[in-house]
Amino acid sequence: MDAKFDLTGDGIVDASDWARMTEDARRAYADASVKALGEDPDARIEGETTRGQRYLQGLRKVYE
Repeated sequence: MDAKFDLTGDGIVDASDWARMTEDARRAYADASVKALGEDPDARIEGETTRGQRYLQGLRKVYE
């Protein structure tokens, strides 16, 4: 799954890849990561917030 989002070709998705991703790619990466954990990225967890949105928030705190 990560290989698809590894834009630098170094074998891992990290801040350098994140900086090169479009906003759509960042959302897709968050959703794919949640799916890889066996969860539904579209499931509502808090009001209108989905698991994918919450994961994306976490990624932003790490990479931005």
